[in-house]
Amino acid sequence: RTFSGDAAVRRGQKVFYVTERAVFRRTAAHDRLELIEIAPGIDLETNILAQMDFDPVISPDLKEMDRRIFRQQKMGIQLFGSLRDRVTYRSNDHAVFIDL
Repeated sequence: RTFSGDAAVRRGQKVFYVTERAVFRRTAAHDRLELIEIAPGIDLETNILAQMDFDPVISPDLKEMDRRIFRQQKMGIQLFGSLRDRVTYRSNDHAVFIDL
């Protein structure tokens, strides 16, 4: 089996594609990926859109990715709950779901 963003959206799941340059979201609101974040210092047109084979929807709330992601130091993120409480394994199809 392979991952299907369309099938996940139909099941009501949140789908994100994260690259070193951008974050895209797949929702039922659009038939294309929606660009929601770009990396600091990246030119939207040159470094993202010109490199793509399709035109994503550009979020009206387009944000810069958290700069801490690109630093060598720890980010200092505080997680809610234990990992055990946030992970579900479905044995019938060997799917793992993580609630972030």
